[in-house]
Amino acid sequence: MFTKMVQYTFLLSTFLLITGNAHACECEYSDEILNELKQTADFIFIGSAVSNFHYNTEIVEAQNTAGYGSNVFFKIDDLIKGDAEAGQNIFIYQESSSCEQDFVLNKKYLVIGYSIKSFESIDCQSVPPPPSDIDTVKICNDLEKVRFLNNKSSNGLILTTNVCGVFVAGTDLFNELLSAWGNE
Repeated sequence: MFTKMVQYTFLLSTFLLITGNAHACECEYSDEILNELKQTADFIFIGSAVSNFHYNTEIVEAQNTAGYGSNVFFKIDDLIKGDAEAGQNIFIYQESSSCEQDFVLNKKYLVIGYSIKSFESIDCQSVPPPPSDIDTVKICNDLEKVRFLNNKSSNGLILTTNVCGVFVAGTDLFNELLSAWGNE
């Protein structure tokens, strides 16, 4: 009897984990929060994810074949805020987390982003890394990745964002933000 109860509990737990919401982020979009996002963001633009970037070319090829990724080149179609030009390509870098936004390649988005100035490799053998500030992202024990990202940042803009700062073209919130912010 006890064994059956353990099996049922395991199955129920597994089912709830699988069917539950995969994102731990909870995004609120009141007027006050949206205005704060607009004020604090370094960049707000509309554009399309055009390809992935990673220091391992096999990963880039696999992600491009799959048609999506979280660290991507973006082509800016319309700049709402920031120091860039329409047509310019920028990089979106996101640290792995439950708030990471997966972008479908060639799909249009409104992106609220924050500039990253540099990347730093730190030793994280015994403790987790300290939280990164927006200007410098700390990466554990991966000098190759840090060199690759610093090279990218010296050759163009690198921004970070997350699932709460990205809006898919054609959605109600995208249209509302475009109406409110695109005409200022």
